[in-house]
Amino acid sequence: MDDRVEDSKAAEGDATPGELLALLPEENPNPVMIATPDAALLYVNPAARQVPHLLADDASAIASNPLVEAVARAAKDRKPAEVNTTIADRIFVFEVHPSSGASHLNIYGRDITVRVETERSLRESRARFEAIALNSPAIMCLKDMDGRYIFANKKFEEVHGLSQDQILGATVYDLFDKEIADPLFEHDMHIARTGVPDAREQVIAARGGRRIFMEVKFPITLPPDGSVAIGLIGTDITERQNEIDELHEARQAAEAADALLMDALDNMSDGIVIYDLENRLVLCNSRFREFYQYTDEETRPGTLFEDLIRYDLDKGLIADQVGDSHVGRRIGQRETEGGSLEIQLTDGRWLQIRDRRTSSGGTVSIQRDITQQKEAQEAARQSEATLKAVIDTTPAIINVKDRDGRFLLCNPAQASFYGTTPDELRGKLLSEVADPEYVEQTIERDRQILETGAPMLGFEDTSFDLQGSLSTWYTTKVPLKGPDGAVSGILTISHDITRRKDEEIALIAAKEVAEAEVTRQREAVAQAEKMSALGSLLANVAHELNNPLSVVIGQADILREIVEDEKILKRVERMKSAADRSAAIVKTFLATVRQQPPERSGFSALQPLTDALATAEFALKTTGVELKQTIHDGLPDLFGDPGQIGQVLANLITNAQQAVAECSQPRVLEVSVQSVPLTGEVVYTVSDNGPGVPEDLRGRVFEPFFTTKPEGSGTGIGLSIAHNIVAAHGGSLVLAPKGENGSSGARFEMRLPVFGGEESAAVEPAPPSVEPDPPASNMRVLVVDDESDVGETVADHLSTLGYDCSVAENGEAALALIGDHEFAFVLSDIRMPVLDGPGLYREAATRWPGIEKRIGFITGDTLSPAASKFLAESNAPTIDKPFTRDDLKSLIERVLAD
Repeated sequence: MDDRVEDSKAAEGDATPGELLALLPEENPNPVMIATPDAALLYVNPAARQVPHLLADDASAIASNPLVEAVARAAKDRKPAEVNTTIADRIFVFEVHPSSGASHLNIYGRDITVRVETERSLRESRARFEAIALNSPAIMCLKDMDGRYIFANKKFEEVHGLSQDQILGATVYDLFDKEIADPLFEHDMHIARTGVPDAREQVIAARGGRRIFMEVKFPITLPPDGSVAIGLIGTDITERQNEIDELHEARQAAEAADALLMDALDNMSDGIVIYDLENRLVLCNSRFREFYQYTDEETRPGTLFEDLIRYDLDKGLIADQVGDSHVGRRIGQRETEGGSLEIQLTDGRWLQIRDRRTSSGGTVSIQRDITQQKEAQEAARQSEATLKAVIDTTPAIINVKDRDGRFLLCNPAQASFYGTTPDELRGKLLSEVADPEYVEQTIERDRQILETGAPMLGFEDTSFDLQGSLSTWYTTKVPLKGPDGAVSGILTISHDITRRKDEEIALIAAKEVAEAEVTRQREAVAQAEKMSALGSLLANVAHELNNPLSVVIGQADILREIVEDEKILKRVERMKSAADRSAAIVKTFLATVRQQPPERSGFSALQPLTDALATAEFALKTTGVELKQTIHDGLPDLFGDPGQIGQVLANLITNAQQAVAECSQPRVLEVSVQSVPLTGEVVYTVSDNGPGVPEDLRGRVFEPFFTTKPEGSGTGIGLSIAHNIVAAHGGSLVLAPKGENGSSGARFEMRLPVFGGEESAAVEPAPPSVEPDPPASNMRVLVVDDESDVGETVADHLSTLGYDCSVAENGEAALALIGDHEFAFVLSDIRMPVLDGPGLYREAATRWPGIEKRIGFITGDTLSPAASKFLAESNAPTIDKPFTRDDLKSLIERVLAD
């Protein structure tokens, strides 16, 4: 059958250095051609063939008229020529160089579309800036590094009595007397040398008389080439009444200058940072700080470039490189003029870094978020890999031929039919490998497709195989069209139906499998993105709840210890129970994000339903919902986490109650639980007589962030979490078919496997709570937490245990206290302002070696990569928020044991 071959001598491993050098244009991603003076082509690399409308159909000559003219001009003038031209909505620049013998011309092309669009965007931004600056009431001007004015606004013209024609291109010596020009020029050079803005008063003999201006001069890097200029903004302060007003106006002028400069930078989507000749930071925009989570302190002017890179490593921001190797890559990148570097951050984002030298010897670094581009490339790569796998593994014969009938592509099945390989078949004609009778009829069919552009679908033809046996094939031929709509090739897919005629459907089946696989992968990517977003949401919700829950649970534990009044104690127990249930929900959220298995133990099948109904009791009564319960006898025990199963049932009951709340009476909610011995399962059902779920939406109810509730009434994550919990317990949660059991609303069914008893061997009883030894008299401990309520609650616990407590609100305050007092141990939060927990740990270990063994952590931030990495490396004792009194005792025991 049909196929193609591309012969590559270098791939055989026996090419000479000269031959390898000759292959370089073949690997060049830019167009490379060799042409005669009349634009006939002697050589064309693959990249040039990929540019639509650049070449004639047979690639024998140049089709772009501007390039043809440039070739003729270069041949005539005997010197290089250059031309910019637009081809298929892309902008190219071509350089034409005559050869030494004048027999041919070398042509090199580059795609400059992105550069042209960027330059246009910069021109538009500059036009907006000039429109604002031109009409500003303050004097504004820019000078290049040669001291020539490149911009002056109307106020500048008015004050000096000059026109734009007189100003632009002139120097201060052209416009003013030498005694005025000398200090102005010296001040400009001072700004250029130091790279630091400077403000001063300047007396000007204006047309209206002597005026005093507060002038601010500053260096500025101009797009698109990164050239450095000296900017000036001058405010007239002649009429100020007193020295206080003068100082105020001068400060405003300075702030306006800074704001003007930073506003232009902060409105850019790229991160921009400028370094001076000594690699010290001059300024950066907010986008740059956002990329690397830099603080204002870390990006203050004067910070060394190497220090910024090490900040990245200390924070654990760089995913693909660590330590000195990453520093070396960045330094090497800066020394490669015009190069670029791509790095990946630990949060998954990709950045492209381009460093450019300024005329003063400094560096401008432009950093762009290319995450979407990378994701698109990866999706395309995966799609290509999937398609190739399908094509290579299908038993169907697949090939693509060009207009001349040569094989461009073929799969292994096609090559095997002719006893060869895909690479060997590529580039050959059908007549070189197939029997003559088959060749004649195939060429005729291909000719019809090339002429009409219409496909030939599902016809039968025959051909002799390698053994001389006649084979029957079910074939489809499809024209492949280029951007101009012309047929450029033919795709052929054939199935062997010699033995069984019913294999006619194999082509359709293979196509459907391929399409289904691509669709499945797309859906999997979309689902993964939704689950990632869901994880971030749950992590943030859990973290926000941790601190207040820690206070409630901690204070409740303390009250239980000190309250003797039975009535008050009962209220405390209710408060503690509600807080514990909230904490269990938070831990469920965290377990969902961490993808941890549920805590497993045996429990009564009725227990989670009883807990869920107790939770929903008030809402059912207040909305007039009639609750019907069917509890079957002989319910067995289950194995898993009863709290999580109760959470699932509570979610289903709440959804049902909300579904019928807006309906007219009667409003009925039915719950049941029964054992199914035949399948070894317990089945819970929750149904209502509400409006139900529309048929076209039933398949999406378990998707993250999908909800059928009105806008603002639901988040769309409850059923997704419930589904994951049930799956983790080895069960299933489904929405029963509409109308089943006569129900007019929605009916959810949860099935869980019965506890067989084998799991009990793997469940170890929790170790008994061990009270830490009573503290020595006056044993001091330090609690560090930026949430004062949490810190005080921990201190209250420790005080009831006999410890003398001090509380600090951050790491710096803690270091000051440690320096003044001796503490038995320190309990600290992880995430805090000023100096966080890891920073406190490292600094304390440096100042007082050995103290780090007596530091423990109470945190709600164990999900962040940086926190997880630190805790794993330090192996410091840790408990999560919200914590109980027993958790705190356990932490103290572990800290003191170390």
